[in-house]
Amino acid sequence: CSTVPGCRTAVNYVINPLPEVSISGLATTYCEDAAPVTITGNFAPSGTFAGTGIIDNGNGTAIFNPNIAGVGTHLLTYVYTNANGCLNTATVSVNVNANITYYADADNDGFGNQAITQVSCLG
Repeated sequence: CSTVPGCRTAVNYVINPLPEVSISGLATTYCEDAAPVTITGNFAPSGTFAGTGIIDNGNGTAIFNPNIAGVGTHLLTYVYTNANGCLNTATVSVNVNANITYYADADNDGFGNQAITQVSCLG
């Protein structure tokens, strides 16, 4: 058929499924002064992380630092490409809440004591 003008040769294609990509080790909400956390992609040691407050470790894990991310909602992404060249991403939304300083009522008189402050982002 390939020698006849206008005739085409049949071609077989293989369609590979996208890898199922996910992120673990991440809460949905943090206080802005919370300690950094290690997060992991399900194809570690492969894949990379990106997003505000993310330090990619280059091995399918990353550090999320809420203090670096800052107050607000942030999208964090894990990208993985398998041996077939199929790429997929997982994106999660993380909220960082502002810290609020308030005065503790140490003597139970119903009023806060300015000498005893507490910090919370939960109230």
